[in-house]
This record gives sequence, C-alpha cells and structure tokens, in this order.
Amino acid sequence: LLQRCPLDYLKSSVIRPIIEQIIPNCHLEHRDASSSMMAFLQTLVKLTSNKNKEIKNKYELPEVLSLSTSLCETYFPSLLTALIRAIAIHRVPSSIRLSISEFVCDLKTYMSEKFPQWLQTSLAEIPRTSKNGLVEIVTSKQHEQFYTVLCESDTQPSAIDYEFETFAKLYR
Repeated sequence: LLQRCPLDYLKSSVIRPIIEQIIPNCHLEHRDASSSMMAFLQTLVKLTSNKNKEIKNKYELPEVLSLSTSLCETYFPSLLTALIRAIAIHRVPSSIRLSISEFVCDLKTYMSEKFPQWLQTSLAEIPRTSKNGLVEIVTSKQHEQFYTVLCESDTQPSAIDYEFETFAKLYR
C-alpha cells in the first residue's frame, strides 16, 4: 500500500501505530514478519528521496517527501537503537540480520546527513559494560570502528552485516 499510494498511506492514521509496533518488536525471530517489517521501512526511507520512482503523480512529490521525512526523523533514531539492540543483545538470526543490514544501508544512503548522528545516539544507548559495570564488553576502539565502518559512504549491506556480526560477538 505504501508503494501503490504513498501519499494516502502517509496521511492515514495507521502509519504511526505501525511504526510504533515495529520498534519494540525488532528482535522477534520470525523471518517472514521481520522481512516484511524491513521491506516496509525500506520503502518508507526511499520515499524521502525526490528520485523515487514509486511516486506516479509528481505533483504529490513535495508532500510525500515532507511526510516521509518527518516520520523517519521522528521514529528512526529509536528504531536504529532497537535494531542494534536486536542484533547485539537479542542475537537475531543471520537472515534477519542481513535484512536489517540492507535497511541500514538504505537509511544511510537516503538520510546521509542524519544517519551518523542517529548512529552515535544509538550506540550511546547500547550498554558497553556488563550489568554490574565491572566488565567492559566493548572497548572505545571497537565502538569507534563499528561506527566508522557503518558511516562510510561506500559500505555495502554485506560489509554492514559483517560488522553487525562482529559487534554481536562482543556481547556473547
């Protein structure tokens, strides 16, 4: 629906509750559901570009851009945190991790100005020490490397997936 009639869908009252349900459920290990959620989010982030071919009526473009950008700016910072948490702490399966990597690649492509800030905020919210605070799980250097690789402009989904896998291993 978001692809077929983006403006109507973005204006509807259902889109915000849908996104609000995706955020706390990123860690679910249901491949089909996770794949559908990531496809939905990828479509949403692609609507923030004026090069989007999904929009048939060009007169709708400014409003679609405005609405999709507003939704992304509102929800994607906490979504990114939830996705990283799902990978590192909840250890989602590799198939789900790969679809998350593809989404992150699209996110950093289409929202390149916001992505580094969102990632920095997300990483600050992910614990770097054990629950009692005595054992460091992730060093500053590992943290910085993860951030740098994800923010590089030419990083492909496979490289992002590898970094997610490496980062998740630190939490085991």
